[in-house]
Amino acid sequence: MNKERIQEDFLKLFPKGKFSFWKEIDSTQEAAANFPFDVPFLALAEKQREGIGRRERRWVSPVGGLWFTLSLPVKYVRRKKSISVLVGLAVKQALKKNLGLELKVKFPNDLLYNSMKLAGILVTAARFGKEIKKINIGVGMNVNNRAPLKTSVSLKEIMNKTMDAEEVLKIILTGIKEEICVK
Repeated sequence: MNKERIQEDFLKLFPKGKFSFWKEIDSTQEAAANFPFDVPFLALAEKQREGIGRRERRWVSPVGGLWFTLSLPVKYVRRKKSISVLVGLAVKQALKKNLGLELKVKFPNDLLYNSMKLAGILVTAARFGKEIKKINIGVGMNVNNRAPLKTSVSLKEIMNKTMDAEEVLKIILTGIKEEICVK
């Protein structure tokens, strides 16, 4: 992955943001959870050892996929109600608009292509006392990796070509910003 390109694209979307990249990490969700609250933060890894899904399920996260968490201070988020559903719909719409993909959202957090799982989305809130301070949006997507389960699929398999993971990331982040963030 081209870290400089990713950082440049991220900072165009979130000029005050911070970006961290790991070759391998336990979980981008955990990295984002430990980041201060005041600016957007993108945690991205080539591989996760302990990717987290809903209900603490483990997500297989090999090299070739897209594994990231976007952490947004609440002041950046205009649509907080049903945010898990809204993020799934935003990612679905962005991929349709830019790649022509016809996906279904399996509520609350899976993106399916022909009933096969392409991506999982996990949205969590970080609180300080009773007050929500930031929203963490974790996305795990099979891009150029071999889909790890018989019930999953990768973008490479769908599109019949190697995909530009940095461009896919930019498409997703742009979709989330357009649909979820303060204008």
